[in-house]
Amino acid sequence: MSMYSFSQNSSQYKEYTSDYLTYTYSDANPIPVFGKIYPYFRYDGYTTMPEKKSWKVVELENDFLTIIIFPEIGGVKYGR
Repeated sequence: MSMYSFSQNSSQYKEYTSDYLTYTYSDANPIPVFGKIYPYFRYDGYTTMPEKKSWKVVELENDFLTIIIFPEIGGVKYGR
């Protein structure tokens, strides 16, 4: 019986800024509405024209997985 050990090489960490097309939100209603989200503002819409915006990107990578995190927009994750 032979035993195999599958291990990975060292992981990599990269931090950089990159430009992405972004649909920004419209201005918030300055008067908070009483309800589930009180006391936070409500954004009722977004623009229909994208604009190129520079975002900070954190990329974690090993032999099997690459994870891209956008910390400036709430830690949105993207894996490939």
